[in-house]
Amino acid sequence: MLESQLQEIVVDAPAGATPDHVADTWVRRLALHDGVRIAVLAPATTRRPRRYVAHRGQAISPRTYAALSVLGDVERLLRAEGRAMDAWEILQTARRRGEPLAQLPVAIITQAARLLVRERRLYRGPARDTWMAPRRDEAVA
Repeated sequence: MLESQLQEIVVDAPAGATPDHVADTWVRRLALHDGVRIAVLAPATTRRPRRYVAHRGQAISPRTYAALSVLGDVERLLRAEGRAMDAWEILQTARRRGEPLAQLPVAIITQAARLLVRERRLYRGPARDTWMAPRRDEAVA
């Protein structure tokens, strides 16, 4: 059977409910696949809907989802360079190499690098907001 082609859902939030909770509920209720977008409309407002993306059974922000989707690319680039780099340097290096990271905003690259530090796949560099990949012979502390 072919996997669902569902790309986005739009839901109304009940009065008093937080958009985060509503999005999480719909992700679980419909067992949405990773990458399905959720727009939550708040009742009686003309504001834009709050946007989320399904990821591993929960609703996360589109920015976090974008960062998660490029973790491997950021790590690979830092390993290849073998030096501490900030998000701007990572972006410029990706542009020189013609890599997909070259199309992303600096904020997404920064968030991806910070997530990699939390996962202990990278560590902080000597300067503020720089990151390095561990050498093959050293473990991340």
